[in-house]
This record gives sequence, structure tokens and C-alpha cells, in this order.
Amino acid sequence: MSRLAAVGSRPPVRPSLPKWKLFLKLFLFGALLIALLLGWLSYSGVFERAHAALVHRYERYQIALGFQIKKISIHGRHAIPQNDLLKGLEVRLGDPFSRFDPELAYSQLSQHPWVKSILIQRQWPDGIHVIVHERVPMALWQYHQKVVLVDETGEVLTPHIEDYKQFPLVIGFGAPQSAHDLLQELKKYPNLLQDVVAATRVGNRRWDLRLKNGVTLMLPEKEYAQGLKTLDGLQKKIQIFEKAKKVIDLRLPKKMVMR
Repeated sequence: MSRLAAVGSRPPVRPSLPKWKLFLKLFLFGALLIALLLGWLSYSGVFERAHAALVHRYERYQIALGFQIKKISIHGRHAIPQNDLLKGLEVRLGDPFSRFDPELAYSQLSQHPWVKSILIQRQWPDGIHVIVHERVPMALWQYHQKVVLVDETGEVLTPHIEDYKQFPLVIGFGAPQSAHDLLQELKKYPNLLQDVVAATRVGNRRWDLRLKNGVTLMLPEKEYAQGLKTLDGLQKKIQIFEKAKKVIDLRLPKKMVMR
């Protein structure tokens, strides 16, 4: 009896999938479909084209309202080519105003070798105002067989020196950073300065001045100002530069050696 009942009984019912698991599977399947769709849209360029169309429509709307770059004013520019500044702004006359990014323009133009400082301002609704402070050229610097123009801090302004050959020539390692004080001192004696062809930095400690007649003035490491004053006076009185053959040595305190 029990055996017949066991044979004729119904098979056990398989428990149904919990609802949360079903929901999770559907969610993951849907997320996968969305990811595939987004990937295809991105790969096909649909997003880029749609974004470009929106930007274009927005820019046309700005122009229609008058928010358009109509004037670019630049003050303080002397040596910097104007095209360099306009290129750094990355906009042109007629562009919509939203296309101008003052922070990007500042980051680019502040790296220009001639720029000491720069201020860039929007002038709503149609202008850009630029105030630039340029570095002041001080001397030509010869180093490793190259000659460049530098300012008083030693910053290289340009390797194109054709228009700057009237500037004094300094030579050697450390010369640009130390030349300002020397040149300021030499300016007190115009006749002496006129005779100097080049100033060479020796061991980044002191200066040798080469004159037009080939004589070298060997200045001391410290207190060379008094030596320059003495030389200028002697040149005016007895033309000491013509009496020396090769060198006038001022390195020893209170002593001058000619040879």
C-alpha cells in the first residue's frame, strides 16, 4: 500500500525564483543593454555631433544678442609681436564671446619670454582688454658659442639679436645674473663704458673687461666700483689704456699692475 502510494504520488514542486533575484537579473540585463547602446553612440560620434550642434546653435544665439568679440585692446606692448598676443588669446574678431577663456589665455601668454606680467580682462559684451608689462632687455649674453638677449634677472628674451647689437656683451656662466650691478656702475663713466667691448664673468666671482684696443681690465672680486672710478680718472689724465700692453690688473687691494 505504501509502495503504490509512493509510486503514484506527485513529484515535488520546484520553488519559484524570489522576486528580488528576478528584479536583479532584469536590472543587470537592462544596464548591459544601456551600456552597449551608449558605447555604440559614443563610438559612432552621435554625442559629439549633437554637442557640436548645440554649441553652434548657442554661439549663433549669442551673436544675435550682440555677445560677440568686436574689439581687442592691447596696452604696454613694445617688443612682443602683436600676432603672438593675438594667437595666445585664441580668439578672433567676430567670435562669440563665450569662446574666449581668459584663464587659458593667461596661462599661455604668461609663458611668453618677453612677458613679465600680464592682465587679461573681459569687457562685456564685446571686448577684451590686455595690459602687458614687458621685460626690459639689459645685455647680450654669450655662452657655449651662442649669443642671446637677456634681461636683468638673466631671463633669455630672444636668440634673434639683429636689432639689439647696441647692448653690452657679457660672457660666461653666471654673467646675466650678475651683470646688472656692473653695468649700473659702468654707466657712471660713459667714456669707460664706450671703450668696453665685453665683460667676462670669471669663475662666477669677478669680472674681466675687454677694451677696444685689446687690453683686459681685471677687476677684483669685491669693491670693483672704486677700481672703475680710478681707471676712469687715470684714462682722462694720462690715457692709461694706451700705456698698457695687454692687462691692467686691479685684483690686489690698493695696487695696480700693468703688463
